[in-house]
Amino acid sequence: MADEAEPEVPRQNCMNFSIGRHSREVLEQLNEYRLSGKLCDIVLRAEDESFPAHRVVLSAASKYFNGMFCNNMAECQLKEVPLFGVRSSTLRTIVDFAYTSEVGICGCVVFLLDK
Repeated sequence: MADEAEPEVPRQNCMNFSIGRHSREVLEQLNEYRLSGKLCDIVLRAEDESFPAHRVVLSAASKYFNGMFCNNMAECQLKEVPLFGVRSSTLRTIVDFAYTSEVGICGCVVFLLDK
């Protein structure tokens, strides 16, 4: 009988509590850290621009960065990762999106989406 799992006892007078804005506020704080350079553990480079960031945020937001930072690739050990063939404006948009869940769409794309 010692190996037998005990049945789960229902907890009385308990309830789950959730704050809907919590995840948004955490992401906003992480973005503030990024913008002020706090706790950043990676610098992405595109063209002549540098983008300090947090590997965990990039990895959680992007399969590309997850593959780069979580699969023993050379970039796992680097403090700075150059991204060749990527425009700095594109990288800025990608990194901003990872931290804000927002992306600007230009008029021509809006026109195409409206069709």
